[in-house]
Amino acid sequence: MLLHMRRAMILVSAAIVLLSSTAFGAEPSEGSEGSEASEASPAATDYPHVALGAGGHFAIGIAPAVALGTRVSAEIATRAWSLGLEGRYDAPASRAVRASLIGASFVPCLRTRGAWACGVMLASRVTVDTANAADAWLFVGIGARFEKHISLPFDFALRLTGEVLGHPIPHELAPQGHRVFRSSVISILVGPTLVHAF
Repeated sequence: MLLHMRRAMILVSAAIVLLSSTAFGAEPSEGSEGSEASEASPAATDYPHVALGAGGHFAIGIAPAVALGTRVSAEIATRAWSLGLEGRYDAPASRAVRASLIGASFVPCLRTRGAWACGVMLASRVTVDTANAADAWLFVGIGARFEKHISLPFDFALRLTGEVLGHPIPHELAPQGHRVFRSSVISILVGPTLVHAF
């Protein structure tokens, strides 16, 4: 699974580099109107449009080690705001304590000049597996996200994401009174997302 996810992230990165080189190779337009026209055409209007995205991330605080994961998203957006749903998967990051996450987030955002400020509400299932015990539980989080939005050709955009979540109900795995895992009350996620507006 990790091998397939790493290959997928390499393919996404290659697509981003290709699209970025096309974007930065174009001549900039003059004036503020040219700056607005450089954005993806659906995103340059005030009318709501649909955007779909996919990306990878690194997560800290869910598993005992840094976890590699992937996200897919769908949103309704204008130039000023967006309402999105996002699916998330974190692969097991440690051999001794295999902790993985699968869940979904509601992500409302406000935008100002190429940046998004968002709230994040996560509902997920975390599964922990060790040599002596296994458990799974509902894991919720609430927090904030900041995204840098870089417009690309053909109605694509690159978003660089940083996210901090608080987890009010941490969980502990302690078979026979011996604690082998305790989830963190805070987690951090960073990673790129490639988005297409329709």
